Amino acid sequence: MREIVSGPLDADKMDYLLRDSYFCGVEYGKYDLHRLLNTLSSFEDSGDQHLCIEHDGLNSLEQFALAKYYMTKQVYRHRVRLISDAMIVRALELGIEDDHIEFLQKLYIYKDTEEYLENYLAHNDETVTVKLLKEYSGSRAGLLFSKLCKRDLFKQVFSYKLGSPELDPKLTNKLMDISKSENIQFRKELERCISRFGEINCHPEHVIVKSYSIKSVKEMARDSQAPIMVRKTDGTFSSFEEESIVFKSIDATMNEIFLEVYAPLDSVAHRARREKEGNIRSAIIDLLKKGGI
Repeated sequence: MREIVSGPLDADKMDYLLRDSYFCGVEYGKYDLHRLLNTLSSFEDSGDQHLCIEHDGLNSLEQFALAKYYMTKQVYRHRVRLISDAMIVRALELGIEDDHIEFLQKLYIYKDTEEYLENYLAHNDETVTVKLLKEYSGSRAGLLFSKLCKRDLFKQVFSYKLGSPELDPKLTNKLMDISKSENIQFRKELERCISRFGEINCHPEHVIVKSYSIKSVKEMARDSQAPIMVRKTDGTFSSFEEESIVFKSIDATMNEIFLEVYAPLDSVAHRARREKEGNIRSAIIDLLKKGGI
């Protein structure tokens, strides 16, 4: 019964969707929790007990799966969340690699020792932020954390759904994995080129190129594990995807992968900003068509 702790129907997922929906003030994460819990059951397979759902709970399970999909698409992948996360990661990278801040190096460069674990557990978001702002305010990392605290966030200056035939397939594959270690130099060169655009004109470390994916609602329901099983009225079992009319017709391979660029953009009138973003988009598309450099 490990699926109660980790699986497509685990307790954490049932909890965080409703909790995040409430505290974010949105309706996307709502579903009939009580109905879903009341129709949960179990079955034995190869000596192990596994979670399943009674056929009467099919609609509540559809609600749950759709809630997870819409919360991911509308909240967890919201541009402000993505930009904030990217700025935090970039600040920590700069603090470790360029500023050589010792406490960050000790905290984020993993070592298999008791001392490392004790030090890691002694820190949290607040302690790291306060220390950077008080003791390292003039560092690259401190500057970005200061911007975050003032809500002076970078702007999304480019968003592109990968998979278009206008880009070379090999380049597309590289862009999909832009954050992997083997693509770091390529990503930095791309950021350096974009930083030179007249509409941006900033230091390359303040240009962030990243990609992210949104799985299909069917794949998200599986949670990269075995399909959820449904106990039919005659006692036999079938997968949720086969029993649900809504999910049966969905192509599980239809994942969305986006390439985005975040950078500082001066506060200008809405119309002028839209014009700037249009120029930046055209310039980045031209850059990518040339191979990204």
